[in-house]
Amino acid sequence: MVDVEEKKKYKVLENVLNYINQKYISFPEDIRKRNNEILKQLLDTLISKMTEKNSLFKEMYFTTFFGGSFYDGLRVGAPDEFDLDLLMNLPKILNTDLSNSKDPGFVHLKINNLLELFKQPHLAERFKGLDRLVDNKQYLDNKKVRQWMEGIVSQTINDFPLENGSRVIKISKGKFLAKVSKSGPAFTLKVNGRVGNDNVALDIDLVPCFRFSQDKWPKGQFRQNPTSTKVNYRPRPRKYYNNNKHSFLRPYIVTYTRRRSTFFIVPKPQKNGTMLGDHYWRLSFQEQERELIDKKQYLKPSIKILKKMRDKENHACIASYYLKTIALWEKDRKPQEFWTSSLSYVFMTLLKSYYESIKNGKIEYYWNKSNNLISGSSSVTLSNVENRLKAIISDIDRNLVADPTVVAKYILSPQELVAFKMSYLKV
Repeated sequence: MVDVEEKKKYKVLENVLNYINQKYISFPEDIRKRNNEILKQLLDTLISKMTEKNSLFKEMYFTTFFGGSFYDGLRVGAPDEFDLDLLMNLPKILNTDLSNSKDPGFVHLKINNLLELFKQPHLAERFKGLDRLVDNKQYLDNKKVRQWMEGIVSQTINDFPLENGSRVIKISKGKFLAKVSKSGPAFTLKVNGRVGNDNVALDIDLVPCFRFSQDKWPKGQFRQNPTSTKVNYRPRPRKYYNNNKHSFLRPYIVTYTRRRSTFFIVPKPQKNGTMLGDHYWRLSFQEQERELIDKKQYLKPSIKILKKMRDKENHACIASYYLKTIALWEKDRKPQEFWTSSLSYVFMTLLKSYYESIKNGKIEYYWNKSNNLISGSSSVTLSNVENRLKAIISDIDRNLVADPTVVAKYILSPQELVAFKMSYLKV
Protein backbone atom coordinates (compact mmCIF):
# COMPACT_ATOMS: atom_id res chain seq x y z
CA MET A 1 0.00 0.00 0.00
CA VAL A 2 0.95 3.66 -0.36
CA ASP A 3 2.21 5.24 2.86
CA VAL A 4 0.31 8.53 2.80
CA GLU A 5 2.51 10.16 5.43
CA GLU A 6 5.74 9.23 3.63
CA LYS A 7 4.34 10.49 0.33
CA LYS A 8 3.30 13.76 1.96
CA LYS A 9 6.67 14.12 3.69
CA TYR A 10 8.65 14.00 0.44
CA LYS A 11 6.23 16.01 -1.68
CA VAL A 12 8.41 19.12 -1.26
CA LEU A 13 11.13 17.38 -3.32
CA GLU A 14 8.82 16.75 -6.27
CA ASN A 15 9.54 19.87 -8.32
CA VAL A 16 13.28 19.66 -7.68
CA LEU A 17 13.52 16.04 -8.81
CA ASN A 18 11.35 16.64 -11.86
CA TYR A 19 13.54 19.59 -12.85
CA ILE A 20 16.75 17.57 -12.39
CA ASN A 21 15.32 14.69 -14.39
CA GLN A 22 14.29 16.96 -17.24
CA LYS A 23 17.43 19.12 -17.40
CA TYR A 24 20.28 16.82 -16.37
CA ILE A 25 19.21 13.24 -16.98
CA SER A 26 16.82 13.03 -19.92
CA PHE A 27 18.13 13.71 -23.41
CA PRO A 28 16.49 15.47 -26.38
CA GLU A 29 14.04 13.30 -28.28
CA ASP A 30 15.42 14.34 -31.67
CA ILE A 31 18.92 13.15 -30.67
CA ARG A 32 17.51 9.86 -29.43
CA LYS A 33 15.65 9.26 -32.69
CA ARG A 34 18.63 10.29 -34.82
CA ASN A 35 21.11 8.00 -33.06
CA ASN A 36 18.64 5.14 -33.06
CA GLU A 37 18.13 5.49 -36.81
CA ILE A 38 21.89 5.62 -37.43
CA LEU A 39 22.34 2.51 -35.30
CA LYS A 40 19.68 0.53 -37.14
CA GLN A 41 21.02 1.50 -40.57
CA LEU A 42 24.55 0.52 -39.57
CA LEU A 43 23.30 -2.75 -38.13
CA ASP A 44 21.31 -3.64 -41.25
CA THR A 45 24.41 -3.05 -43.36
CA LEU A 46 26.66 -5.10 -41.08
CA ILE A 47 24.32 -8.05 -40.52
CA SER A 48 23.73 -8.40 -44.25
CA LYS A 49 27.46 -8.61 -44.90
CA MET A 50 28.08 -10.88 -41.90
CA THR A 51 25.64 -13.46 -43.28
CA GLU A 52 27.52 -13.31 -46.58
CA LYS A 53 30.84 -13.83 -44.81
CA ASN A 54 29.89 -16.81 -42.69
CA SER A 55 27.37 -19.51 -43.61
CA LEU A 56 27.11 -20.82 -40.03
CA PHE A 57 26.19 -17.37 -38.76
CA LYS A 58 23.64 -17.08 -41.57
CA GLU A 59 22.03 -20.37 -40.52
CA MET A 60 21.91 -19.63 -36.79
CA TYR A 61 21.23 -15.86 -36.69
CA PHE A 62 17.66 -15.13 -35.62
CA THR A 63 17.42 -11.45 -34.80
CA THR A 64 19.08 -8.65 -32.83
CA PHE A 65 17.84 -7.81 -29.37
CA PHE A 66 18.35 -4.14 -28.61
CA GLY A 67 19.35 -4.42 -24.98
CA GLY A 68 20.95 -2.25 -22.34
CA SER A 69 19.86 0.90 -20.55
CA PHE A 70 19.01 2.88 -23.69
CA TYR A 71 16.26 0.51 -24.82
CA ASP A 72 15.14 -0.18 -21.25
CA GLY A 73 14.48 3.54 -20.85
CA LEU A 74 17.11 3.75 -18.11
CA ARG A 75 19.90 5.56 -19.92
CA VAL A 76 21.50 8.50 -18.09
CA GLY A 77 23.21 11.01 -20.36
CA ALA A 78 23.75 11.00 -24.10
CA PRO A 79 22.32 8.08 -26.12
CA ASP A 80 25.69 7.03 -27.53
CA GLU A 81 26.34 3.57 -26.02
CA PHE A 82 24.41 0.53 -27.18
CA ASP A 83 24.31 -3.15 -26.24
CA LEU A 84 23.23 -5.33 -29.13
CA ASP A 85 22.62 -9.02 -28.53
CA LEU A 86 22.99 -11.02 -31.74
CA LEU A 87 20.52 -13.80 -31.01
CA MET A 88 21.18 -17.19 -32.53
CA ASN A 89 19.31 -20.49 -32.50
CA LEU A 90 21.05 -23.84 -32.40
CA PRO A 91 19.73 -26.42 -34.90
CA LYS A 92 16.48 -27.99 -33.68
CA ILE A 93 17.81 -31.47 -34.32
CA LEU A 94 20.34 -31.06 -31.52
CA ASN A 95 19.68 -32.57 -28.11
CA THR A 96 20.92 -29.96 -25.64
CA ASP A 97 21.17 -29.94 -21.85
CA LEU A 98 21.12 -26.59 -20.07
CA SER A 99 22.40 -27.22 -16.55
CA ASN A 100 22.97 -24.96 -13.55
CA SER A 101 26.58 -24.20 -12.66
CA LYS A 102 28.11 -23.70 -9.21
CA ASP A 103 27.74 -19.95 -9.80
CA PRO A 104 23.96 -19.28 -9.54
CA GLY A 105 23.79 -16.74 -12.37
CA PHE A 106 25.47 -19.03 -14.87
CA VAL A 107 24.71 -22.23 -16.77
CA HIS A 108 26.47 -24.82 -18.93
CA LEU A 109 25.18 -25.93 -22.31
CA LYS A 110 26.03 -29.44 -23.44
CA ILE A 111 25.27 -30.74 -26.93
CA ASN A 112 24.70 -34.48 -26.76
CA ASN A 113 24.31 -35.47 -30.40
CA LEU A 114 26.50 -33.17 -32.46
CA LEU A 115 28.02 -36.10 -34.35
CA GLU A 116 24.57 -37.18 -35.53
CA LEU A 117 24.06 -33.80 -37.17
CA PHE A 118 27.28 -34.13 -39.14
CA LYS A 119 26.31 -37.60 -40.35
CA GLN A 120 23.58 -35.96 -42.43
CA PRO A 121 25.26 -34.34 -45.47
CA HIS A 122 22.70 -31.58 -46.01
CA LEU A 123 22.95 -30.50 -42.35
CA ALA A 124 26.71 -30.95 -42.17
CA GLU A 125 27.10 -28.44 -44.99
CA ARG A 126 24.66 -25.92 -43.52
CA PHE A 127 26.19 -26.00 -40.04
CA LYS A 128 29.81 -26.40 -41.03
CA GLY A 129 32.06 -25.10 -38.24
CA LEU A 130 29.62 -25.66 -35.38
CA ASP A 131 31.83 -28.44 -34.02
CA ARG A 132 34.62 -25.87 -33.55
CA LEU A 133 32.47 -23.95 -31.05
CA VAL A 134 32.37 -26.75 -28.47
CA ASP A 135 35.08 -28.16 -26.20
CA ASN A 136 36.25 -31.77 -26.02
CA LYS A 137 33.35 -32.65 -23.71
CA GLN A 138 30.79 -31.17 -26.12
CA TYR A 139 30.07 -28.10 -23.99
CA LEU A 140 29.42 -24.88 -25.86
CA ASP A 141 32.62 -22.88 -25.34
CA ASN A 142 32.07 -19.15 -24.78
CA LYS A 143 35.67 -18.25 -25.63
CA LYS A 144 35.47 -20.06 -28.96
CA VAL A 145 32.11 -18.43 -29.71
CA ARG A 146 33.49 -14.97 -28.92
CA GLN A 147 36.56 -15.52 -31.09
CA TRP A 148 34.37 -16.83 -33.90
CA MET A 149 32.10 -13.78 -33.73
CA GLU A 150 35.05 -11.38 -33.50
CA GLY A 151 36.47 -12.97 -36.62
CA ILE A 152 33.22 -12.50 -38.53
CA VAL A 153 32.87 -8.87 -37.45
CA SER A 154 36.52 -8.10 -38.27
CA GLN A 155 36.27 -9.72 -41.71
CA THR A 156 33.07 -7.80 -42.37
CA ILE A 157 34.49 -4.44 -41.27
CA ASN A 158 37.67 -4.99 -43.28
CA ASP A 159 35.61 -5.23 -46.47
CA PHE A 160 34.81 -1.52 -46.23
CA PRO A 161 37.18 1.13 -47.66
CA LEU A 162 40.04 2.24 -45.40
CA GLU A 163 40.43 5.89 -44.40
CA ASN A 164 42.82 7.18 -41.72
CA GLY A 165 42.97 3.81 -39.99
CA SER A 166 39.19 3.34 -39.88
CA ARG A 167 36.69 1.73 -42.22
CA VAL A 168 34.18 3.85 -44.12
CA ILE A 169 30.53 2.78 -43.91
CA LYS A 170 28.06 4.82 -45.93
CA ILE A 171 24.39 4.88 -45.01
CA SER A 172 21.57 7.29 -45.85
CA LYS A 173 22.42 9.34 -42.75
CA GLY A 174 25.94 9.97 -44.05
CA LYS A 175 29.49 8.65 -43.96
CA PHE A 176 30.75 6.99 -40.80
CA LEU A 177 34.20 5.77 -39.76
CA ALA A 178 34.26 2.50 -37.82
CA LYS A 179 36.85 0.40 -36.05
CA VAL A 180 36.71 -2.59 -33.69
CA SER A 181 37.98 -2.12 -30.14
CA LYS A 182 38.54 -5.08 -27.81
CA SER A 183 38.59 -4.98 -24.02
CA GLY A 184 38.58 -8.30 -22.18
CA PRO A 185 35.79 -10.57 -23.39
CA ALA A 186 33.82 -7.68 -24.90
CA PHE A 187 34.36 -6.16 -28.30
CA THR A 188 32.99 -2.80 -29.33
CA LEU A 189 32.38 -1.16 -32.65
CA LYS A 190 33.41 2.49 -32.36
CA VAL A 191 31.66 4.65 -34.94
CA ASN A 192 32.23 8.33 -35.72
CA GLY A 193 30.57 10.57 -38.25
CA ARG A 194 28.85 13.84 -38.86
CA VAL A 195 25.15 14.57 -39.32
CA GLY A 196 24.41 18.15 -40.27
CA ASN A 197 26.41 20.31 -37.88
CA ASP A 198 26.71 17.61 -35.23
CA ASN A 199 29.55 15.20 -34.60
CA VAL A 200 28.20 11.75 -33.79
CA ALA A 201 30.20 9.14 -31.86
CA LEU A 202 28.63 5.78 -31.01
CA ASP A 203 29.98 2.78 -29.09
CA ILE A 204 28.21 -0.42 -30.10
CA ASP A 205 28.79 -3.61 -28.11
CA LEU A 206 28.09 -6.69 -30.22
CA VAL A 207 27.36 -9.76 -28.11
CA PRO A 208 26.81 -13.26 -29.53
CA CYS A 209 23.95 -14.90 -27.62
CA PHE A 210 21.98 -18.09 -27.90
CA ARG A 211 18.23 -18.04 -27.52
CA PHE A 212 16.07 -20.63 -25.77
CA SER A 213 12.36 -21.10 -25.28
CA GLN A 214 10.25 -21.72 -22.19
CA ASP A 215 10.88 -25.49 -22.17
CA LYS A 216 14.56 -24.84 -21.35
CA TRP A 217 13.81 -22.38 -18.54
CA PRO A 218 16.32 -22.97 -15.69
CA LYS A 219 15.05 -25.10 -12.84
CA GLY A 220 16.06 -25.47 -9.22
CA GLN A 221 16.20 -22.21 -7.29
CA PHE A 222 15.48 -20.06 -10.33
CA ARG A 223 12.35 -17.93 -10.39
CA GLN A 224 9.88 -19.17 -12.95
CA ASN A 225 8.77 -16.88 -15.74
CA PRO A 226 6.66 -14.16 -14.07
CA THR A 227 5.55 -12.29 -17.19
CA SER A 228 1.89 -12.15 -18.08
CA THR A 229 0.23 -14.79 -20.19
CA LYS A 230 -1.13 -14.40 -23.69
CA VAL A 231 -4.40 -16.03 -24.70
CA ASN A 232 -4.30 -17.85 -28.03
CA TYR A 233 -7.40 -18.85 -29.98
CA ARG A 234 -7.11 -21.68 -32.48
CA PRO A 235 -10.10 -22.75 -34.60
CA ARG A 236 -11.47 -26.16 -33.61
CA PRO A 237 -12.08 -28.57 -36.51
CA ARG A 238 -15.75 -28.31 -37.45
CA LYS A 239 -16.38 -32.04 -36.99
CA TYR A 240 -15.77 -31.68 -33.24
CA TYR A 241 -18.60 -29.30 -32.51
CA ASN A 242 -22.18 -28.68 -33.53
CA ASN A 243 -22.66 -25.36 -35.17
CA ASN A 244 -25.59 -24.33 -32.99
CA LYS A 245 -26.13 -22.38 -29.79
CA HIS A 246 -26.63 -25.54 -27.72
CA SER A 247 -23.18 -26.99 -28.46
CA PHE A 248 -21.12 -27.62 -25.33
CA LEU A 249 -17.89 -27.20 -27.35
CA ARG A 250 -16.67 -23.78 -28.40
CA PRO A 251 -15.60 -23.40 -32.05
CA TYR A 252 -12.07 -22.60 -30.91
CA ILE A 253 -9.37 -23.99 -28.64
CA VAL A 254 -7.92 -21.70 -25.99
CA THR A 255 -4.27 -22.01 -25.03
CA TYR A 256 -2.06 -19.83 -22.86
CA THR A 257 1.56 -18.90 -23.41
CA ARG A 258 3.93 -16.45 -21.76
CA ARG A 259 4.28 -13.15 -23.60
CA ARG A 260 8.01 -13.23 -22.97
CA SER A 261 8.87 -16.90 -23.15
CA THR A 262 12.45 -16.77 -24.45
CA PHE A 263 15.68 -16.10 -22.61
CA PHE A 264 19.34 -15.88 -23.65
CA ILE A 265 22.71 -17.15 -22.59
CA VAL A 266 25.53 -14.65 -22.92
CA PRO A 267 29.35 -15.11 -22.92
CA LYS A 268 30.03 -12.48 -20.26
CA PRO A 269 32.24 -12.65 -17.15
CA GLN A 270 31.23 -13.16 -13.54
CA LYS A 271 30.46 -10.17 -11.31
CA ASN A 272 34.11 -9.76 -10.30
CA GLY A 273 35.12 -9.48 -13.97
CA THR A 274 36.76 -12.91 -14.20
CA MET A 275 35.80 -15.98 -16.19
CA LEU A 276 35.37 -19.14 -14.12
CA GLY A 277 35.71 -21.28 -17.21
CA ASP A 278 35.01 -21.32 -20.91
CA HIS A 279 31.76 -23.26 -20.60
CA TYR A 280 30.14 -20.80 -18.17
CA TRP A 281 27.34 -18.78 -19.80
CA ARG A 282 25.54 -15.94 -18.09
CA LEU A 283 21.76 -16.08 -18.11
CA SER A 284 19.91 -13.09 -19.51
CA PHE A 285 16.22 -12.44 -18.86
CA GLN A 286 16.19 -9.00 -20.48
CA GLU A 287 12.86 -9.50 -22.24
CA GLN A 288 11.12 -10.39 -19.00
CA GLU A 289 12.81 -7.60 -17.02
CA ARG A 290 11.78 -5.05 -19.63
CA GLU A 291 8.16 -6.06 -19.26
CA LEU A 292 8.31 -6.14 -15.46
CA ILE A 293 9.52 -2.54 -15.15
CA ASP A 294 7.24 -1.22 -17.88
CA LYS A 295 4.08 0.84 -17.27
CA LYS A 296 5.17 1.96 -13.82
CA GLN A 297 5.20 5.71 -14.14
CA TYR A 298 7.90 6.80 -11.72
CA LEU A 299 9.99 3.63 -11.56
CA LYS A 300 12.29 4.37 -14.50
CA PRO A 301 12.87 8.06 -13.65
CA SER A 302 13.71 7.03 -10.08
CA ILE A 303 16.24 4.43 -11.23
CA LYS A 304 17.87 7.02 -13.49
CA ILE A 305 18.17 9.54 -10.67
CA LEU A 306 19.61 6.81 -8.46
CA LYS A 307 22.17 5.97 -11.16
CA LYS A 308 23.09 9.64 -11.43
CA MET A 309 23.57 9.78 -7.65
CA ARG A 310 25.66 6.59 -7.77
CA ASP A 311 27.95 8.20 -10.35
CA LYS A 312 28.18 11.48 -8.43
CA GLU A 313 29.08 9.65 -5.22
CA ASN A 314 31.50 7.35 -7.07
CA HIS A 315 29.97 4.09 -5.90
CA ALA A 316 32.03 2.20 -8.47
CA CYS A 317 31.25 -1.21 -6.97
CA ILE A 318 27.55 -0.81 -7.76
CA ALA A 319 26.72 -1.71 -11.35
CA SER A 320 23.64 -0.22 -12.98
CA TYR A 321 22.11 -3.68 -13.09
CA TYR A 322 22.30 -3.88 -9.29
CA LEU A 323 20.15 -0.75 -8.98
CA LYS A 324 17.72 -2.17 -11.51
CA THR A 325 17.60 -5.36 -9.43
CA ILE A 326 16.73 -3.37 -6.29
CA ALA A 327 13.84 -1.84 -8.23
CA LEU A 328 12.69 -5.27 -9.43
CA TRP A 329 12.44 -6.49 -5.83
CA GLU A 330 10.52 -3.34 -4.86
CA LYS A 331 8.21 -4.00 -7.81
CA ASP A 332 7.21 -7.25 -6.13
CA ARG A 333 6.59 -5.55 -2.78
CA LYS A 334 4.64 -2.53 -3.95
CA PRO A 335 1.17 -2.28 -5.55
CA GLN A 336 0.68 -0.66 -8.95
CA GLU A 337 -0.67 2.57 -7.43
CA PHE A 338 2.62 3.11 -5.59
CA TRP A 339 4.46 3.64 -8.89
CA THR A 340 2.03 6.38 -9.95
CA SER A 341 2.04 8.17 -6.58
CA SER A 342 4.87 10.71 -6.96
CA LEU A 343 8.45 10.81 -8.20
CA SER A 344 9.77 12.01 -4.83
CA TYR A 345 8.10 9.21 -2.88
CA VAL A 346 9.20 6.47 -5.30
CA PHE A 347 12.76 7.80 -5.50
CA MET A 348 13.20 8.07 -1.73
CA THR A 349 11.77 4.57 -1.31
CA LEU A 350 14.31 3.16 -3.77
CA LEU A 351 17.11 5.16 -2.15
CA LYS A 352 16.24 3.69 1.25
CA SER A 353 16.02 0.21 -0.27
CA TYR A 354 19.47 0.76 -1.79
CA TYR A 355 20.80 1.73 1.64
CA GLU A 356 19.21 -1.29 3.35
CA SER A 357 20.65 -3.63 0.72
CA ILE A 358 24.18 -2.31 1.24
CA LYS A 359 23.73 -2.31 5.03
CA ASN A 360 22.77 -6.00 4.85
CA GLY A 361 25.65 -6.73 2.47
CA LYS A 362 23.31 -8.30 -0.02
CA ILE A 363 21.63 -7.54 -3.33
CA GLU A 364 19.96 -10.79 -4.28
CA TYR A 365 19.81 -11.64 -7.97
CA TYR A 366 16.15 -11.30 -8.92
CA TRP A 367 16.07 -14.63 -10.75
CA ASN A 368 17.97 -16.66 -8.15
CA LYS A 369 18.16 -15.40 -4.56
CA SER A 370 21.20 -17.54 -3.79
CA ASN A 371 23.29 -15.25 -6.00
CA ASN A 372 24.41 -12.19 -4.03
CA LEU A 373 25.41 -9.64 -6.66
CA ILE A 374 27.70 -7.69 -4.32
CA SER A 375 29.47 -10.66 -2.75
CA GLY A 376 32.62 -9.76 -4.69
CA SER A 377 32.91 -6.33 -3.03
CA SER A 378 35.02 -5.94 0.10
CA SER A 379 33.37 -5.24 3.46
CA VAL A 380 35.33 -1.98 3.70
CA THR A 381 34.01 -0.77 0.36
CA LEU A 382 30.43 -1.67 1.22
CA SER A 383 30.76 -0.04 4.64
CA ASN A 384 31.88 3.21 3.01
CA VAL A 385 28.90 3.14 0.64
CA GLU A 386 26.54 2.31 3.51
CA ASN A 387 27.79 5.20 5.67
CA ARG A 388 27.54 7.62 2.79
CA LEU A 389 23.98 6.60 1.91
CA LYS A 390 22.96 6.85 5.56
CA ALA A 391 24.38 10.39 5.75
CA ILE A 392 22.62 11.40 2.52
CA ILE A 393 19.22 10.14 3.66
CA SER A 394 19.62 11.78 7.08
CA ASP A 395 20.60 15.12 5.54
CA ILE A 396 17.66 15.06 3.14
CA ASP A 397 15.19 14.16 5.90
CA ARG A 398 16.59 16.83 8.21
CA ASN A 399 16.59 19.71 5.71
CA LEU A 400 13.97 19.01 3.05
CA VAL A 401 11.34 21.34 4.51
CA ALA A 402 13.69 24.30 4.91
CA ASP A 403 15.53 23.64 1.64
CA PRO A 404 13.96 21.21 -0.87
CA THR A 405 17.01 21.62 -3.12
CA VAL A 406 19.13 19.76 -0.55
CA VAL A 407 18.80 16.59 -2.65
CA ALA A 408 20.44 18.21 -5.68
CA LYS A 409 23.98 18.23 -4.26
CA TYR A 410 23.93 14.44 -4.04
CA ILE A 411 22.83 13.99 -7.65
CA LEU A 412 24.54 16.70 -9.68
CA SER A 413 28.21 17.33 -10.37
CA PRO A 414 29.70 20.55 -8.90
CA GLN A 415 29.38 22.31 -12.27
CA GLU A 416 25.82 21.10 -12.75
CA LEU A 417 24.93 22.16 -9.21
CA VAL A 418 26.06 25.74 -9.87
CA ALA A 419 24.00 25.86 -13.07
CA PHE A 420 21.03 24.28 -11.30
CA LYS A 421 21.01 26.86 -8.51
CA MET A 422 21.17 29.69 -11.01
CA SER A 423 18.39 28.35 -13.22
CA TYR A 424 16.04 26.58 -10.80
CA LEU A 425 15.64 29.53 -8.46
CA LYS A 426 14.47 31.61 -11.43
CA VAL A 427 11.70 29.18 -12.30
